[in-house]
Amino acid sequence: MKNNEIELIINNLIKTKEIHLSTWKKVRWQGGRVYYEIKSIEQEIQNFDLQTKILYLEKLLNGKYIIQDNLPHSAPDVTQEFKSSLVVIVSDLKIQFLNSKPKVSTSSKKRRPPIPHKIKTLLQKEVKSKCPFCISGDVDHFQFHHIDENPENNDFENLLMICPTCHSKITKGDIQEEEVLIKKRELYIN
Repeated sequence: MKNNEIELIINNLIKTKEIHLSTWKKVRWQGGRVYYEIKSIEQEIQNFDLQTKILYLEKLLNGKYIIQDNLPHSAPDVTQEFKSSLVVIVSDLKIQFLNSKPKVSTSSKKRRPPIPHKIKTLLQKEVKSKCPFCISGDVDHFQFHHIDENPENNDFENLLMICPTCHSKITKGDIQEEEVLIKKRELYIN
């Protein structure tokens, strides 16, 4: 069922409920009319999903009706008390709804496979613990550049160990891919 169809059904239910709530009736129920109506509504919506329950109750909160209690010799207006009870129920349902939503991943990318330790060691030996472009020796912070830009291809021939500065330059295009390929061939030959 589409959302607009559900909303149409809810609107019709609300009209009927407003008429029901506005009609004075003598209720012999401990807790009075407000308690009786809240319990009645809870039963009516027990099979609705959370979103539909919230929609129904919010529309009921905004409805136009006056509820009169059935106290002896008077019929005081208890509409505000009723609506206050609805606010509490709606708040609880909204919290339930928010807690039931699946957690959205901050990244839509799947994790790439880790580079095997053996390949990392071979790459460090290949560059003789120095960046092949700028001769930086800060090996602890070196990064691995995927020559074919495929982060899942962790083959030795596809990886080059370089410093973060040069890796950034390659990414920005300051160091051309042809230069990277030439450097990898030179290192591989030596």
